[in-house]
Order: sequence, then C-alpha cells, then structure tokens
Amino acid sequence: MKDDYILKDVMLNGRNILVAGLSKTNLPEILKAKIERKEAVFSATLIDINGDLILKKKKEFEDLDTHISLQSADLCDLAFMKDSSCDLIVLVSTLAALNERPLKALQGIAESKRVLKPEGTLIIKEKISTFGNNRGEFLFYNWYRSRKNMISNLFTENHKLFKAHFFLDDLRFAIRTVKMKIESEEMLPSEPISEADKKRLHDEFRKYQITRTPFYDSFIEMLETEYDEFKRKESFYPPNILMRCVHNNT
Repeated sequence: MKDDYILKDVMLNGRNILVAGLSKTNLPEILKAKIERKEAVFSATLIDINGDLILKKKKEFEDLDTHISLQSADLCDLAFMKDSSCDLIVLVSTLAALNERPLKALQGIAESKRVLKPEGTLIIKEKISTFGNNRGEFLFYNWYRSRKNMISNLFTENHKLFKAHFFLDDLRFAIRTVKMKIESEEMLPSEPISEADKKRLHDEFRKYQITRTPFYDSFIEMLETEYDEFKRKESFYPPNILMRCVHNNT
C-alpha cells in the first residue's frame, strides 16, 4: 500500500505529527525516509493498540528516536498527550477498527480534536461502505462479506464482527459533531479485485473452526454455486475517502 499522496502538499517541517493506526499504511516508512533524506525536520508520534506491532516498529526506527517515537496506545485515550499539542494527525483505516463498538469512532475523533492545535489538520482515510449498493462492480465484495459473516455466525462458536466501513454521511456527521470543519474530500478510485484476490477471499471461508451440522454441507454447496457465478463479474473493492479536516477553535 502506497500512501505517499496523503502527505502531498502537507507542510511537515517543524511540526508535531501524530499517526494513529499503523497496520494498514506505510506512512511510518514515508516519514522515516523524509528524515533520512533531510527533506524535513519534525517530531512524530506513532501509535497503535497492537503492542507487538509497536515492538517490531521500534526496532526499525531505533536510530531515529530523536525524531520519531512509538507507543502502544488507544486513539480514544491519549492521556499521555497534552491538549493542543499536535499540528497534524493522520488516521488511515483507524476509525473503522474503532467503529466495531458504538460511539468509539466518535470518541477517537473527539480525542484527536483535543490534542490538535487550533487550525491544526486532521487527515482521515477510510473505506466507504458498499452495503446496499447494488452496482455490479461491488456485488462480489458484498457477497463475500455477507457470506463470511454468515459462516462465522452459523457454524462457529467465536463470531467476530467485521470492521465496519463508514457510510460517508455518518463520517461527516461525526466530524461535525465534534465541531471540526471539513476542508476537503477526495473519493479515491476503487481498486479492482483480481482473480487471485477472489480466490484468496473465497479461501478465507475455510479458516474457521467449523461446527458441522446437517445444514453445513448444503450451505457450502450453495456458497460454491454462488462463487462460480460472482467470480465471473468484473469486481472492485470499496472506494476510500480522503478527508482533510481542520480544528477551527470552536
């Protein structure tokens, strides 16, 4: 995943930066390269709730610890950070992880505003939900999510919810609720789902510890028939929104 464009036309020099959520982005590597090439001098804090990921990243960034610090932390609780201490906050697929629980994403946005300086910038990149969108290019992805959810619900003991993609109106509402201003929005092109990706997504159905029932074999037969039909269609992943918001000091 290449996220260089997220920082296009964004001033970094002399700024305090927070990147929350590291598993779905290469922004840490981009920031590291900018410091090593002396393109900008800044102070960056990188956080993720996954402590193992943070430990791994710390080894990669240990020679830059005067510029970049890493910490295991929850975006919803940045008690170690002072009010109005950041010039720039970047969230890439971070709010969706919080959105599994009601109001958590809103808490994350509110906490981001607290640590953001007046006129500071919050950049958000999130997948936009295609639920209920019957356009042909999203049928395979919608089918995959619905059937994977159904398998885990019906035939496993440990049902896990999908990370909930945002509806664009809901994300806008959350930003307005914390009284931040949306400065710009860019809908990024949807990426195609290759034949190999379709097979990989299909194979995820088999990763569960299945509790077999008389209904299971019939269900799998139905699933395979559906897969043979949907895999023929030209298919795309959901689009992403790139949203830039500002703390307008209200």
